[in-house]
Order: sequence, then C-alpha cells, then structure tokens
Amino acid sequence: MNALGQLFRTYHKMHRLIESQLDKDGLTLPQVEALATLLKQPGMTQQELAEHLVVTKGNITGLIDRLAGRGLVERRADVDDRRVNSLYLTDEAIATLDRMIPAHVETTERVFEVLTDKERETLRELLSRLEQTL
Repeated sequence: MNALGQLFRTYHKMHRLIESQLDKDGLTLPQVEALATLLKQPGMTQQELAEHLVVTKGNITGLIDRLAGRGLVERRADVDDRRVNSLYLTDEAIATLDRMIPAHVETTERVFEVLTDKERETLRELLSRLEQTL
C-alpha cells in the first residue's frame, strides 16, 4: 500500500473509533468539533464558525439547528447587527463536553502511545507540510 492509501486507511479507522465513542452521547464528530470550538471561543457568529470548521454556511446552519434543538447551543442576536447570531454553549453542553473530553483524550493517548515523542513531532510536521499544499 502506498503512503496515500495508508493515510486514508488510518484516518478512517481513527474516525470510526472516535465516532463510536461519540455515538454513546448521540453526537457526531462535526457536532463535537463545533461545541469544542464554541467552548474555546464563545460568541462566534455562524459565519465565523463555518470558516473555522471549513464548512459551508448552509452546513453550519443545519448543524447549529440540531444542536440548538437538543438544548446544547443558543443563538443570541448580535447587539450591533440583529441579522447576525452569536453562538453560545448551554450549561448542558459544557457538562457534556466535561464528561466526554477525558475519554477522548485517553483514547487518543492510547492510539499514539506506540509512537515516541520524536515520531509524534515528525508526524505532526509531515501532516502540516501536506496540509499547506491544499
């Protein structure tokens, strides 16, 4: 198998592993990525979140609709421009992330423990170089 095939295979296996954990809480990886981003940067607009997650505005609208419907995100009209919504996590979302993050970190550490610190850094550098070409 060539390097590209191995990269895709590894990505898909890791993706499935993470999704199986998230499924216990009924969340998808994009939903958790949105929640984690809003945890770090509360008050982002939908457009800013879409740009951060590299998705379309249409995709982010549906994503936020589902999260708001579950009581995890609330939209607040911007004080300067009422056409713009700022996004905030609810207390339930913060509690959910507080419960989920340790398990995610443990899984990630378990997967990467086969690599030395130097190998992890080399992998990060190589993936970063590939990403810069995109």
